[in-house]
Amino acid sequence: MKKKSSTKEDEVKKYTEMAKKIPDVRSKKVSKIKKQIKEGTYNVTPEAVAEGALITWGSLLYKK
Repeated sequence: MKKKSSTKEDEVKKYTEMAKKIPDVRSKKVSKIKKQIKEGTYNVTPEAVAEGALITWGSLLYKK
């Protein structure tokens, strides 16, 4: 019979391995945007900025 701590350790290992298998989509997106900024081709609309700000503020206001 395993101890509880071993079971938790096994669970952490399991989820760590699962997380390693998730594709790193954000880093690809960030790299693409960095390249566009460097080349001067990155365009963002005021609406996109406003939407991002509202989402961020909303998440801060309703944070538990």
